Amino acid sequence: MRQRRPLVLMAAAGVAVAAALSLFATGDAVRAAAAPPQSQAQAGPPPTFRSDVLLVPIDIRAVDRRGNPVTDLRQDEFVITENGVRQTISQFVAFHLEPVPTPAGAGPVPKASPTSPLSSSAGPLTAPSGRVFLIVLGRGRLQYPGKGVDAVLSLVRDRLLPQDQVAVMAWNRATDFTNDHAKILAVLERLRDRHEDIEQRLDFHFFGEHTEFLTIDYPDDIQRSIEETFRGSSAVASRQVGNARQAPAAQGIGRLAEERARAQRLAAVGIESESPASVQADFGGFGKGLDEMAADQARIAQDFEKLVLGIDYLRRIEGEKHLLFITEKGLAVATDVGLAARANHARVAIHTVHVGGTDPTIVPGRTAALPAQILPTAATLSSLARLQALRELALETGGQSSSAQMAPAAVARLERATRAGYVIGYQPVRSVADRSYRRIDVKVTRPGVTVSYRHGYFADPAPPAVDRRRYYTEMRMTGAAGYGRNITDIRWRVTQATYNREPAGGTFTLGLLVEAAPLALKQTDGLWKGTLAIEMMMFDERDRLLNRGRFNIDLKLDDTRYRDYMANGVPLTLPLPARLKPLKVGLIVYDYDADLIGSSVVTVK
Repeated sequence: MRQRRPLVLMAAAGVAVAAALSLFATGDAVRAAAAPPQSQAQAGPPPTFRSDVLLVPIDIRAVDRRGNPVTDLRQDEFVITENGVRQTISQFVAFHLEPVPTPAGAGPVPKASPTSPLSSSAGPLTAPSGRVFLIVLGRGRLQYPGKGVDAVLSLVRDRLLPQDQVAVMAWNRATDFTNDHAKILAVLERLRDRHEDIEQRLDFHFFGEHTEFLTIDYPDDIQRSIEETFRGSSAVASRQVGNARQAPAAQGIGRLAEERARAQRLAAVGIESESPASVQADFGGFGKGLDEMAADQARIAQDFEKLVLGIDYLRRIEGEKHLLFITEKGLAVATDVGLAARANHARVAIHTVHVGGTDPTIVPGRTAALPAQILPTAATLSSLARLQALRELALETGGQSSSAQMAPAAVARLERATRAGYVIGYQPVRSVADRSYRRIDVKVTRPGVTVSYRHGYFADPAPPAVDRRRYYTEMRMTGAAGYGRNITDIRWRVTQATYNREPAGGTFTLGLLVEAAPLALKQTDGLWKGTLAIEMMMFDERDRLLNRGRFNIDLKLDDTRYRDYMANGVPLTLPLPARLKPLKVGLIVYDYDADLIGSSVVTVK
């Protein structure tokens, strides 16, 4: 019999999913459109411009160590580089917004139809006359204990300037933009009073014992409640912006839901279930129940889609825009799936406010650098990844992020920071629209000043697409890690577990045979093709994380190997650096095309 050759995959060392999140973000060069000059602009005489040149506008906010705007920076105190090459600043505008009496009902300035940035005429940059805010309310509990809805009520009622434009998006509905803040306040007050009731009904609909888990549309009675919340008697115009989406198919969690319902029916007549889904897996000693995990997955998926819709909602408005995202659960991942890229393309700064509470081991902005020993559980790591995703999204798009403050204080801080800033334009040394990503870095020479800005752009008018496959893979795997029980839609057995000590540390190697029957292998060009994502976590005798790694596997099998693997399993060899031999290894295997997942913890002998 021909010996099966295992697939050998390498993974880099790391202590957390969040530490491995990509720090790049992208966007396009945006046409610089002329607008009426503002009295608060602090700029010299307008320069002359050549036509058919690429102008890259950068919206910059500068704050001191206390978070107060710094409004007196000079042009020569800014240093801008693109892909490491210093750029010459050709336009510089400083501004500080003051209240301007504006008739209620005025709308924002629409953006011109997208054209190639290289064919644009680089007109003079001008200071904004006001701000544009889209308030995106995520799924889940937002008012208590973090007071998320109170925070946006205070923003609209007490802090917005008369000329500021604002809209609200929640569930699958959004208002039009308006400076009639009283109408937006009416919508937010109804949201505060009704959102928890609607959330409870949605959770029961999607995950209740007597409902269909895979439904992706809101039922009529809940949809009517949402529309009544937005419309009211004198509300601003609103529209439906998309269905409540979930990850593709949801077969894996759907099967778990069936197991839970079956166990409840058996328990009702005095029979104890022996379902494999009820076996406790020791991912650090605790995890979430099925209902909670399923609810989290749906909320995180729907919020991701809502952010994509929100960015698209804003991209046709001229100048910089602000998206304020209030969330209980966070995001699975943000920067390396193209969400930040899409925002940067549209000149949308995303501000994130997490109101779901913070794990005591998580220190925002510093946790990724802490020793792995203080992060003992997969559930904690899942929470860390979600908070880190929010922080990275805000950082890359020029926004602010908060997870340790009460929401009213966080929103007041970001409102104060956005009242003043700088619009800086440069004509890049590389002026060819080659569709490449270009990394922007902005520094100021004055000590004690921190700047926020979009960190890149694409030299292409077309907005980059988000990578839903990668996002939903991350969401499924982090959800399984936090679940705390075995998931058995994909099974495997261990064939090898060895540790080789080396001068620099050592390598732990795990061999597996993964059951092939559940995998979505499709025949294309004479080969059977499929993909697997595998997360491996290693723990010591005190359940402290030693290391973790991600393996992305592309299967391309001829007919002979396909028959062999279907009969005997897919052989894999997974090596991972380790300073000590692990006592336990946690594994999560996910097939995106089948939307099936498997997870368990094995003891290393």
